Amino acid sequence: MTNVRLYTNPDEPTILKIRGYVLFNSLDQIKPSSLITMGYNAGNPCKISFLNRSVQRNNPYLFDHNETIHSVSGYMTFAKPYNINNNVCTGVDVTVDVPYDDNDDINKLSFYMRSLYKTSSIEFKCIPSGITPFIDQDDAVEKLRYFWRSNISIPLLSFLKENYSSDITFRQMSYSGNLLYDETLDECQRDLANSICSGTKLITCLAPAGCGKTQSICSALLTGVAQGKKYLVVGPTNKSCEAILDRLFTWDPDTKAVLSLKSRCAMVRYPDKYNRSDIYYYRQGLDLITSQMTHDDRRLLDNYKRYKADYGSLKNSPPTVLDKDYFNRLNNAKSRLKNAETLLPELIMTYIKPKIIVCTIDLLVVGIPKAYTQCGFDNIIVDEASQVRCSTAILLLNLFPDSRICYLGDMNQLPPYALYKVTLDEKELLLSRPILQYMKDSEHGKTILLKYNYRSHPQLVKFVSDLFYDGSQYPKKNLQDCDTEMISFKTDEDDTNQQIYPYYLFNINYPSNQHPSGSTYNRGEAMCIGLVLLFLHSINYDPDEVVVISMYKAQVNTIHRKMVEIFDDYQSYMNADDSLKQQMEDFKYTLDNYRNKIVIDTVDGFQGHEKNIVLISTTRSTANPEDAKTEFYELKNRICVALTRPKIGFFLFGDVTLMKQCDTWGKVASRMENENTVLTFDHTNLLNIFQNHGPPADFFKNQLHRLSDKK
Repeated sequence: MTNVRLYTNPDEPTILKIRGYVLFNSLDQIKPSSLITMGYNAGNPCKISFLNRSVQRNNPYLFDHNETIHSVSGYMTFAKPYNINNNVCTGVDVTVDVPYDDNDDINKLSFYMRSLYKTSSIEFKCIPSGITPFIDQDDAVEKLRYFWRSNISIPLLSFLKENYSSDITFRQMSYSGNLLYDETLDECQRDLANSICSGTKLITCLAPAGCGKTQSICSALLTGVAQGKKYLVVGPTNKSCEAILDRLFTWDPDTKAVLSLKSRCAMVRYPDKYNRSDIYYYRQGLDLITSQMTHDDRRLLDNYKRYKADYGSLKNSPPTVLDKDYFNRLNNAKSRLKNAETLLPELIMTYIKPKIIVCTIDLLVVGIPKAYTQCGFDNIIVDEASQVRCSTAILLLNLFPDSRICYLGDMNQLPPYALYKVTLDEKELLLSRPILQYMKDSEHGKTILLKYNYRSHPQLVKFVSDLFYDGSQYPKKNLQDCDTEMISFKTDEDDTNQQIYPYYLFNINYPSNQHPSGSTYNRGEAMCIGLVLLFLHSINYDPDEVVVISMYKAQVNTIHRKMVEIFDDYQSYMNADDSLKQQMEDFKYTLDNYRNKIVIDTVDGFQGHEKNIVLISTTRSTANPEDAKTEFYELKNRICVALTRPKIGFFLFGDVTLMKQCDTWGKVASRMENENTVLTFDHTNLLNIFQNHGPPADFFKNQLHRLSDKK
């Protein structure tokens, strides 16, 4: 790994980021399309090994080579092919997040890497936890034999294999029992939960954002567990898994039926708040039930605790001189601890007896302890299946060919992470498509559409339903639950019900620029967004319920910088006058609250999340003659994700002229023009929207002068 850079983010003090180029052997001839299969994929776990070198030129290593290698685990947040020639890449550009400090982490990053900033000669080796490698086609056939021989392969083979046909059909069964929490479900959600409980072999559920699929899943899980069923719930991200856990423990806080599996790195951002993870049981949960254990099992647990204490003592009390003997003792203690830890999953399954296992699909495919899966599962539930590749689904089905399976997701959301500028051949393209893309059209299983949106303002539901779902989505949220009291959204005066349109499009035409990375940014648009945040601050809007999203990472960084600049200018301006300074002190939220709590992210990064108010930056502009629409900019799925993030309303910033050159953006702009919600960006319009609350006119005017300089 070359060009290694290490840096921390003040907003994430427990995360250390490592950026660099992983270089391949020149003889390997690795195609960019193979990188995902090799494990180079955003979100994948990985291991970084490094060795300390001596500063003495005549001695290349401080100690023997094999005794100075240490490893830490992390996960990739960025992966892109590096230096592509003739469809072969020489390496991959990666960013890896690793936990900076976890006292119970047997990797103990803060110990091993404490000198990194002072050490210039560190060699890294990035070892991704890749998907099962196949030597050749025959090897793949052999290793996937359980999948090929099972009936569950039939729906996929009908799409993947030319002229394939089968007479086998799957029965659509019915469930006659009573669903737990049935009263919380609508007829579509009830149909889904009943189908899972019925034993139907294959279910595909099309579930747009906000339709409450999690309620259906959890109703089915708790109903089935009461009847002795076992379930595996997987998703592409820890976020999707957390949504399931949150609902399960909201309904049944005391259930012991759930086991959450996460990597230690994932625990940093997604801690085990319900004390149901394997790590919790390792650390203290098993110790609470030793009275139920046999003598031999208690001895296994006692050994683990002793080895953990020994390792911790060595790790936390290093000698002044780090000699060879110390590292030998440290490595031996670490090996004993790891070996003892491998025996604990069997104790969890024996004495805790979980019936629902929840984890990411990548963690499962890479490999979790056999004790957790060796008894199989009655049902597998794949959440957010529009983000799960067909190839990954095949590996999952190969592990559990006899289980019933339910895929849930929304094909209008963003598909799985795609490699940048990579050409796929026909077979690679088939296997890289989302599994939901195939299953939604399968004639072998049951397909269910969730039609009711419980999350968003009724008019927002109608807006996205017409644009993306052929009018099939219906609002269930009451207007009374949509607090827009301090924001004057447009009302349709011609409508007898005086329909509210909870959104505005600011027609902004400041020149965009291209970052050296290839990403796009727009300083003028970023300044406008910073000013709107000041107006939200002036009406005491909760910053925890506001997010700013952009199509481009460079614009995310630009918005953050401009927000800080504007807030600093505003603070100085208000402090210069005693009466204005007093007004600042009377606000419910300080500017620091806004700086620290406002989320600014890419559309892709914010998928799966939502806030009351969303500010959307489109970034590109005809004010730059060299700028133009791109496939990335006008991708319908990305636009759908952006417009389905708000629960109450949104403010859209963009160049209407450029937007109208695109199909989906053009429909958005034209619709908003017809509803009179397209506005110029000026102080008068903003005061009308925020009911005469906002920064003083002269401050706003001075900021606009800055904007005019950007033209």
